[in-house]
Amino acid sequence: MSASQRPPGAALALPFLLGVSTLAGCGSRPLSAEVPTPTTTEPPLRGRLRGTTPVDTAALAASAWRYVEGTCTEGILDMSVRGFSEVLAVHEVPGGVLFEADRHFEVDGCAQTVRLSAQRTDAPSAPAGWAFTELARVSYPDSPRCERAPQEDVPGEVRMRGPRLELFVRRSSWCGGYEARLVYEPMAPPSGADAHRTLRHFVAAFHDRDSLALTALYAPSGYHDDPHRPDEAGQPTRHSGHAGVQAYFASVFHQVPWLALRLREVHQDEASDAEGVLRLHAEVDYMDPRMTAPRPGMLDLELVDGRVFASRLQLATAAPPAPADP
Repeated sequence: MSASQRPPGAALALPFLLGVSTLAGCGSRPLSAEVPTPTTTEPPLRGRLRGTTPVDTAALAASAWRYVEGTCTEGILDMSVRGFSEVLAVHEVPGGVLFEADRHFEVDGCAQTVRLSAQRTDAPSAPAGWAFTELARVSYPDSPRCERAPQEDVPGEVRMRGPRLELFVRRSSWCGGYEARLVYEPMAPPSGADAHRTLRHFVAAFHDRDSLALTALYAPSGYHDDPHRPDEAGQPTRHSGHAGVQAYFASVFHQVPWLALRLREVHQDEASDAEGVLRLHAEVDYMDPRMTAPRPGMLDLELVDGRVFASRLQLATAAPPAPADP
């Protein structure tokens, strides 16, 4: 959801609601295709941008990048003291790109997924040429150490320096409000199943009301059970296959201008079954404009090799109103 679509004050509510990226099925390109060539003629660059070139968003699409180093305008940005690592998945969207960042803070004992929109702009308020908007932030475990507060909307730059990708983010919280320069090198997309990463991506895409990103997490034969709209037999209505799952979530997201899903606790079955199914049970809090307070619920996922085969989200029944004073 863009900044213009969020209701007033929504950004301030996110740290409480979210607590708090790599989409399953994301493809890759040869590394040679991940080094874009300039598409515009620019005047000679000076200072921090010298030696960089504009990005070709089409060439960046479906690529993956590993964090290498960072600097602040006021000195070195040393994230190694927190055992920091980050992998970016890049997706082309109209007007720019979407970065899905999977971060790990080993010292703090937490993992995080952030969806960050980068849009080209010529607005006077963003003279750097790009505008960054954080769309979702999901951290686990839910603790202050895992940076629940979202990055504010800021201007910046997305550039290439040889084979490396560089993000220049103004007013970065990591740099005490000064500009951060973040450097990434190309890599192959992460391989192997990571059920907890899929869970974070599910919550992040749900919060961002992105039905296509959610659908990409499912296996082709996967399904979602909706217990809030039972079928004629009184059983949860099942939405099967990519088309059914996408249509269901699109209809849900269409009903509200914004929503938030906070990941609280995650429980995992001790043993998988013979078919390799891993079951996760996540305690969540849900909120949208129709509600006066967050509502607790349970998100259940069945996964095989990191792909969702079955899902179910059930919210607690709203508490009855308190009796009026006599």
